[in-house]
Formats: sequence, structure tokens, C-alpha cells
Amino acid sequence: MLQLEFDWPVHVKLPYLRQWVIEKIRESGEPLRWAITFVGPVSLETGVRLIRVEAVVINSPTSLMKS
Repeated sequence: MLQLEFDWPVHVKLPYLRQWVIEKIRESGEPLRWAITFVGPVSLETGVRLIRVEAVVINSPTSLMKS
């Protein structure tokens, strides 16, 4: 299981958050299941929020072995 943290940019509105998170997880492998476990407050300086995600991925680049 992966524990990932992302800065949730201002331009990603709530209806598009799910797709954005999936795209970010796919950088580590194909998501099997995932959950947002923390959403931080909006930063007054940058306008972004920290989100924490736990994910189970398959076919991750590090788990693939070359024969």
C-alpha cells in the first residue's frame, strides 16, 4: 500500500478531484483501490490544500521484473 501526499491545486475543482487523484496515483502504478485520508486547510499563501491518499496499485514500475 502506498501513502501519497499531493498539493490540491486551486484549478482542480471538487467535481474533477477524483479523476485528478487517479491520474496522480497512476504515476506509481494502476490503482486497484484508494482513499483520501486527509484534507488540509487552504494555504493562505498559495491557495492549495494538502491531501493525503492511501492506495493499492498493481503493475507498479518498481514491481515489474524484466525477464
